[in-house]
Amino acid sequence: MQDWKVLIIDQLDQPIKMVDWTTAIIMLLQKKIDVVYEYQNVLIRSEKIQINLPSVIRLKRYFRRPSSAKFSRYSVYFRDKWTCQYCGEKKKQKELTFDHVIPKSLGGKTNWENIVTACFRCNGKKADLSLQESGMNLLNKPKKPHWTPCIMLKIKKHHPQEWKYYIHWHDQIEENI
Repeated sequence: MQDWKVLIIDQLDQPIKMVDWTTAIIMLLQKKIDVVYEYQNVLIRSEKIQINLPSVIRLKRYFRRPSSAKFSRYSVYFRDKWTCQYCGEKKKQKELTFDHVIPKSLGGKTNWENIVTACFRCNGKKADLSLQESGMNLLNKPKKPHWTPCIMLKIKKHHPQEWKYYIHWHDQIEENI
């Protein structure tokens, strides 16, 4: 069977994660979820049951979200809007890198307050220098975001139509991935 994915949402209709179709069916049989949308004309059959394959499912139990943003490369790119914090150019994810504002060789840490998104050209120009030594300036001072990303999904360009209501933000960032 095709590699069907199912979107899990919480009680507030916020996306949580994607799972494979077999996990979704198990959760359905365990009565952990409610089916919100189904794929059209896709049936799962066994000797005893026949089920329409869900495309969006909602958890029955409360889902507790993390209280703070998880530090990751993707989260930093998201915070910085896929924009080099030195030259201001917006780039695709594969054209970006991390930069330590205070280089590690000068005691800089790998954390929200010292990491920015940089294009390869600017990162190479700054190299292992301080901002003052490099003569470069930051567009925005790096800081830990006050938001918590609801979800970090890597979604293919073509996702089920039913998902659009739950991942409306995807079209805004899809071009950067």
